[in-house]
Amino acid sequence: MRVLFVFFINIARWAWRYDGRAKRCVPTDPSAKCLTALLESQNHKFLPEIEAIVRQPILQEDGKIDLQRGYHPKTRLYCSYDPEKYQLEEKPFLGDALKALAELRKLLEEFQFEDSSDESAALCAMLTASVRSLLPFAPMFLIKAHQPGTGKGVLSELIFLMATAEKPSPIAFPKDSAECEKLLLAELLKAPSVLFFDNLTSDLYPHKYLCSAITSETLTGRVLGESRTATVGTKTLILANGNNVTPVGDMTRRVVPICIDTKEEIPASRIFKNPNLLQQVRESREHYVSCALTIISAWINTGKPHTECPNLNSFEKWSEWCRQPLLWLGLPDPVKKVFTAMNDDPERIQVGRVFNGIRREFETALFSVKELSERVSRSVDSELLREPLEDIGCFDGCIVNRNRLGWWLKKKVGWTVDGIRLNLVSVDAHTKQPKYQLSICKHQE
Repeated sequence: MRVLFVFFINIARWAWRYDGRAKRCVPTDPSAKCLTALLESQNHKFLPEIEAIVRQPILQEDGKIDLQRGYHPKTRLYCSYDPEKYQLEEKPFLGDALKALAELRKLLEEFQFEDSSDESAALCAMLTASVRSLLPFAPMFLIKAHQPGTGKGVLSELIFLMATAEKPSPIAFPKDSAECEKLLLAELLKAPSVLFFDNLTSDLYPHKYLCSAITSETLTGRVLGESRTATVGTKTLILANGNNVTPVGDMTRRVVPICIDTKEEIPASRIFKNPNLLQQVRESREHYVSCALTIISAWINTGKPHTECPNLNSFEKWSEWCRQPLLWLGLPDPVKKVFTAMNDDPERIQVGRVFNGIRREFETALFSVKELSERVSRSVDSELLREPLEDIGCFDGCIVNRNRLGWWLKKKVGWTVDGIRLNLVSVDAHTKQPKYQLSICKHQE
């Protein structure tokens, strides 16, 4: 609304009113009703498109930092900040990056991370918060611990402050996909710098719209309580915290965990060395954002040195700007636990048990749903397969439900778990029954 207000007063002359003090007519500002009507309209062709509102300088592709305020036509970003508060080198290099890194690490001395990759993940979140509006996609960050009082909330707000000086407005994690769609659309219509889910009480389930918000540049849905749809941008840092929670299914590759473990009986009773940490960051926010921008800029100026690491699909530019600079400075891979989470995903573990059970029964021979269900009933080692099938809900009492088993196999075609891949080979011309086969990776033979 404020950005529209600025544009309107610059491009048009509105009504006049008589100013008694000045003894003359003066122009008036556009009314809130007019701005609201424009916002609700779907036709904005005569206004410049804004993808996000930025609270700090813009880092360019060549490593230069743009301190110009206002609207940037090239990036379609609107910058609202005081450039005089940012102290940035024109062309930083390795020495500047190391000094900046030391400044950011001082802020994390209060937190007892599970291992060094968690500290690296926290630094990665701080870098991401500083440049989120410049990235097409970025993963969600989950700060997790075993018990309350470990400092999850403090670390969350610290990362939050790297994106904006506004106060956090936590929201509850949606219970289902329908609620998730309404919540995300309503929140993203406000174009927030950060979307913050505080104190999760359940795992991070792969709701369709949440997955899309992380790996798509826009979301389209119906506005709650209205008969119209809206398209919103997703250039927002998504942050969450909780005790003993974990990403599930498709969320495992979209979430970077940051694990805190104080190893104390009652973490809430420990005393922080710097109880005014957040106030310090709030008062010197521009300094710490400058440090984050310096690290990325120095990496670009040095020629973008690349450190070999596992690829995280969909997040290539984020990996370049927020992961590679930390690897360049000698830190552990901040996404190490993303790959651990994918391997430990409960669904993958269940699939692996079923695949291994089928392998014991059929090896690499062709099989149908009917043959598989019959083998479960008469096999000597049927418990090795029966129990996994029970866990995935393919039994009605003591009998295999062939429809459910068939749908499950169809959904898992192409999956490879524990070196075992499920393939759809053919469909019987007479019975119309699909034939499946397992293929074994060479290192598993």
